[in-house]
Amino acid sequence: MNFSHAGDEASTETRDVEVQKRSTCKIGRGFSILGMLDTRAKTLAVIREAASRIEPGVTEDDAVKLTKSLLADVGMARTWHSLIVRFGATLARTRRGR
Repeated sequence: MNFSHAGDEASTETRDVEVQKRSTCKIGRGFSILGMLDTRAKTLAVIREAASRIEPGVTEDDAVKLTKSLLADVGMARTWHSLIVRFGATLARTRRGR
């Protein structure tokens, strides 16, 4: 999977600083627009790859394990949010409806 982004690094650093100044959220000094875009690209690629491997007989637990493995493969073993996979009869459940 290729996750490169084209662009001027200097202007990206300037944008990062501007985002930090204007943000209503607490953004640390380590925030990077390119880093955020890279993370988003990796996440979408992992979701697509995991979805392509879902076939009859795969359980939601199997899909979670697969997705966690794929995330680890691209260096994203640590995530901010719990990983939830829903399909079939549980698709419409909310997070609290586990």
